[in-house]
Amino acid sequence: MPRRPVGAHGAVPMRAEPPALAGPLLAGGLALALMGAGAALWSAVAAPQHAVVLQGQVVPAGGAWPLQHPRGGNVAAVLVAEGAQVAAGALLARLADPALEAEAAAVALRLLRAEARLARLRAEAAGADTLELPAKRSFSNVSRSAQHHILQQERAAFDAGVARRAAQRHRVAEDAAAALRIAGALARQAEAAGEQAGLIAAELADQERLLGAGLTQAPRVNALRREAARLRGTIAEADAARERALAAAASARQEHDLMHAAEQERLRIDLAEQSALRDELAARLASLEDRLEALELRSPASGIVQRLALTGPGAVLPPAVAAMHILPDDAVPVVAAALPPGLAETTRPGNDAMIVLAPGPGGVARRIPARVIAISPEHGAAPEMGARYHRVEVAPLPDADAASLWPGMPAEVWLNPEGGGHGALAALAGAVARALGGQAGPVP
Repeated sequence: MPRRPVGAHGAVPMRAEPPALAGPLLAGGLALALMGAGAALWSAVAAPQHAVVLQGQVVPAGGAWPLQHPRGGNVAAVLVAEGAQVAAGALLARLADPALEAEAAAVALRLLRAEARLARLRAEAAGADTLELPAKRSFSNVSRSAQHHILQQERAAFDAGVARRAAQRHRVAEDAAAALRIAGALARQAEAAGEQAGLIAAELADQERLLGAGLTQAPRVNALRREAARLRGTIAEADAARERALAAAASARQEHDLMHAAEQERLRIDLAEQSALRDELAARLASLEDRLEALELRSPASGIVQRLALTGPGAVLPPAVAAMHILPDDAVPVVAAALPPGLAETTRPGNDAMIVLAPGPGGVARRIPARVIAISPEHGAAPEMGARYHRVEVAPLPDADAASLWPGMPAEVWLNPEGGGHGALAALAGAVARALGGQAGPVP
């Protein structure tokens, strides 16, 4: 549809302005001509009988949604351009808060360290030989090199712990094995001494019989007796030494068990402390991330960016000032116009109306049956009206073809207020008055 010249306050006039009148005669003639043409026009389009013609503009129902920030601040990034199509939830702009970002980055690193240490402690408590570390965090102000350094520190501590525990186990195993080897040797020594003692005992018994018969001498018997006593002492010493060796082996294993139990208790305490620290840091970081998220401006719906007020990074966004507007994709098109206070008294939601669009290539104006859906309280001042005005919104009827309405395009609104009592003649006279500089006009 070809655009028409833009008039005052963004409205597009639907008729050409008449030339300056030479006098009352010219005005009267023009009025009669318009009245005659208007009668045919109204009958052709079945316009409401008591009609008032207003200039308006197609807008989404409820208007475009302003995107504001309650506290404002310095702009860190603008990620969209005027007229961009955005999805619901898309990040459009972000405000800067260096102190908050630095605090969040420090807490994020502390949380990563706590999570990595917690993973190491759990692996050590389970006696694992491998360590699964947490993934690096995606955080804008936390360098991946710093995260890598923290994770490598915990991996090095875990590897050192694995090596230390392996060395302890090896030492205990060696000590126990050595003690068992000594115990075995002593057992064999005692066994050999026992065999010798048995032989000595048999020989001593023979020598004592011979001594009783006077067939041997006493020194020989006494020597065998002394040897038998020595062997008994050797066997006793070997048995005692063997018991000490076995006790040493058991002590080595017990020492290892005690060390393991003490380490498990230390790990239990450390796990409890690290879990509490992790939870505290996670809650703190979540709070900081919520505050950082509050610096983001995201699209409330899928739509088009309009009236972008942010010039770029470094710009200042005042509190509660719209940074941009989002025109929702599913917004229902309506026509908004300024209604003088006098007409607002007789205009009600539900009144018949007509939306009239500028003529197309064939020179025929498009007319869409409509109905008044809303009239605002006093909305603002319009100097050309000389008074405050109301905003009236008119929507196409449900079965009307409104596909040609798009936000921003100009449109006329023909209203039929209740109790107007003007008739077709008064309506056309109002149209003449408007053409000559009347009161009704577009929403500024």
